[in-house]
Amino acid sequence: MDLKRSTDKRRFHRAPFKRPIKLNMVRGDMLAIHVAQDISQGGIRVNVRQFLPLGTHVDVQVQIEDMGRMSELEARVVWVKELPYSEMYQVGIEFMEGAVFHKLKIAQYVAEFEAKSSVNKIKEEPV
Repeated sequence: MDLKRSTDKRRFHRAPFKRPIKLNMVRGDMLAIHVAQDISQGGIRVNVRQFLPLGTHVDVQVQIEDMGRMSELEARVVWVKELPYSEMYQVGIEFMEGAVFHKLKIAQYVAEFEAKSSVNKIKEEPV
């Protein structure tokens, strides 16, 4: 039994996503450009310099595909963690309802990452 899977509360698979994203407050203030940590169809994890309270609504602008158009998704902060020895925070941002096309692109990105990962694991296993 895979204990990690049975205790994991996530609804969606995640993939590393070290790309720049833009966060905008719903009221219009641009927070800054940040580098994301990982992404799933349900949300994104990112490090930020400014504290964002739980429930803060943000617009996330992210480019899923190389040379593709920017996807803009409405989202909200669902968890915040202060990063030790820095003046930064790590936040979990959940995508809101809607933006089905963009979420499908994210799901495709994650699936492609998982497929590549499983092929690499097979190649690394001793014969």
